[in-house]
Amino acid sequence: MRKISSAMFLALNLSMAAQAAQPVDAVQVAPVIPYAAGAQAAAPAVNNDCHWTAQVVQALIKESKGRVQVAEQDLSAFQGRKLVLLAGSSAEGGAASETAPKWLAVTGKLLDKGTLIGDFKLRQEITKGSLQDCKILKEMSGDLGDGMAQWLEDPMRGVSVAPAMLALNKDSMDDEELKNCPWNTFIPKYLEQNTRGQVSISARDSNTVNERKLLLTVVESRIAGGGVYSGGKWIDLIGKLTENGTDIGSFEASRHTVKGWTGCSAAKSLSEEIGEDIAKWLKKPGMNAKLGDAK
Repeated sequence: MRKISSAMFLALNLSMAAQAAQPVDAVQVAPVIPYAAGAQAAAPAVNNDCHWTAQVVQALIKESKGRVQVAEQDLSAFQGRKLVLLAGSSAEGGAASETAPKWLAVTGKLLDKGTLIGDFKLRQEITKGSLQDCKILKEMSGDLGDGMAQWLEDPMRGVSVAPAMLALNKDSMDDEELKNCPWNTFIPKYLEQNTRGQVSISARDSNTVNERKLLLTVVESRIAGGGVYSGGKWIDLIGKLTENGTDIGSFEASRHTVKGWTGCSAAKSLSEEIGEDIAKWLKKPGMNAKLGDAK
């Protein structure tokens, strides 16, 4: 048997190490994210001289640790694993505020040989400052890139949800308190903020949305303050996941508590617990599931 010299052995080891270091099925991405059709002209709030759409890609590549590469060819012609991104932003200029936040958004589709693997919508908001400030845009771009890198660790199909849940029992909180505490929006907001872009709030009528959507209906609830002295508080709801008019998942969810000195704090606590239950269910949705205290 021919002996392998130490030099050849070292060369073989270096070659194997180099091959191991190469990303497997690396995701290709364009160097700059294009705006959705007509969106850039309608977005005077953003200082595009700051090149935030390129900074998002740079942050994504950095945080993905080799799993994402800038495509060396036209991304539309590439047939392998690729991430197709579109940018969006606030259409109103001026400074941000609590009542008029400014935002940047990125939507993405992960494709492999033309097959949709997953899709998402990520959004970053500010309530202070301006989108004319390059420092603010850099920070927001970094957060968007980091969010995409996290989503790529476990890519899933995107789901849209209405901004407010339908409540069958309108009298669980009086109208005046509801104005100051829109508790039926808490769960959709929680899902949008804590599912790494999988769930996005859609302003469109849910009847016109054909892609995956999550329909949430509060069946019964009691929202009250007073802590233990006012007794139990709860939210019981049903959810249905549909795609192109076909039901692909359903559940009953419930959470109970005696905590909460105000009705709003009780509602937030219950909504966060139910939101976490739904987020876990969305990773592997099924029919007729029982979530939280509904089990």
